[in-house]
Amino acid sequence: MQILRRIMIKILGIDKWHQNGKKEYADQTIDIVNRIIGMHKESYGNKMLTVEVGCGFGDIIGNIHSKDRCGIDINPRIVMGARIIHPSTHFMVGSFEGIKNKKVFCLIIVNILHFLEPEYVGRQIMGFLNDNNVEYVVMDELKNSPNSNYKYEYTGGRLLKGYTLFFRSKRIIASNGASRHIMVYKKQI
Repeated sequence: MQILRRIMIKILGIDKWHQNGKKEYADQTIDIVNRIIGMHKESYGNKMLTVEVGCGFGDIIGNIHSKDRCGIDINPRIVMGARIIHPSTHFMVGSFEGIKNKKVFCLIIVNILHFLEPEYVGRQIMGFLNDNNVEYVVMDELKNSPNSNYKYEYTGGRLLKGYTLFFRSKRIIASNGASRHIMVYKKQI
């Protein structure tokens, strides 16, 4: 798989950051989402749409134990590579506006928000939540350091109106001294 990934990065001209598919935050996210899906299998069956916005090569969404999975990324070359690496997962080019009027069991947004303007992030997330019926939102919350390359810090408590904290992961080391937690927010009834 690593050889295929390296070849695609070179042929498609994709940033080498995508070369290593094994990242601790991704593994934590996969584990957390799969546990939540397991808790609801009886009541939902296979009707659990899981969506990841900013999916890259699909390393998270492609390993989620949900039959109905959709990865969305703005880069068409990355989406092309994701389709090759994870052929049983649906991928599409776009962003938050790509899915409308759906019952989404889980929205995953990790490692993308910290590079985007706060006003844009707030509008996009709330737009997605207003356009869809979303049960869980999984995002990472970053504690930045002066040397890191992350531009912004976000908390779901400020971004997600109508959602409450359900789960917080252990601390995960991020680049250049920053740290993060994978946070799960559940829709209030």
